[in-house]
Formats: sequence, structure tokens, C-alpha cells
Amino acid sequence: MARNNHRMDALTIGADAATMATGLSVVTATVLWTRRQYREWRDGRRERKRRGWQDYINPHGISTWDVRLVVDPDEPTALVVLEVLDGPSGKPADQRAQSMRQSIVADQMLSKSPSPDQHDFIVQQWSKRREKGGFEVR
Repeated sequence: MARNNHRMDALTIGADAATMATGLSVVTATVLWTRRQYREWRDGRRERKRRGWQDYINPHGISTWDVRLVVDPDEPTALVVLEVLDGPSGKPADQRAQSMRQSIVADQMLSKSPSPDQHDFIVQQWSKRREKGGFEVR
């Protein structure tokens, strides 16, 4: 009789160990999944912040410059020499060039201005936001 009790104790201990191992693997998988979700959320937030996209764009915050290439090299090069112009008149614009330099220093990038359709959409969203005291979340 005593021998059977030892056998049951061994089986019970084995079952308990298997249950703990299964529980531990579930906890580990949950922690890893949660960590991955958090990293993806954090990286997305960092990317949106880097781009300056904060759920809407203020159309007054879009800077555009009329420019002309000063040097058009025959081979690809990392150097781009531009002359900043005062609108379509084509006259050099020192103040606008300084504004471009300040934007480059602050943002470490230049980007393409929105197309007319994109700009209209941005203005429309901005107007809705101002009228309603908020903006639509899609």
C-alpha cells in the first residue's frame, strides 16, 4: 500500500510540473506579445512625431519655396545647389532662403509640398476642426 502512495505522489508531482510549465509558457508568450505590441505602438508614435503628423495638419504650417537648380550635374551627386525665388517672378529671395535654412536646421529635412488636391483636403479638415472645436477621427 505504501508503494502505491509513492507512485501517486510521483505522478501528481509530474502533473503539477507539466501544469506549471504550460502556465509559464502561456505567461511568457503573453509577455512577449505585449512587449511586441508596445514596441510597434511606440515606433509608430515616434515615426508620426518625426514626420510632424499629429492627426491633422495646420495648412498655415506648410512651408513652400519656389526654387531653381543652380547646378545640374551630369552624374548623380549628393550635393544640390538651389536658388530660392520670390514666387513665379523668378527674382532671388534672400529672406525666403533664410527661412528655408532655418527649417532645414530645425527639422533636418525638406519634404515635397502637397498637391493641390491634398492641400484642399488639408484645408477642408482644418476648417471642420475649427468649426466643431475638434476634428473627425477615422
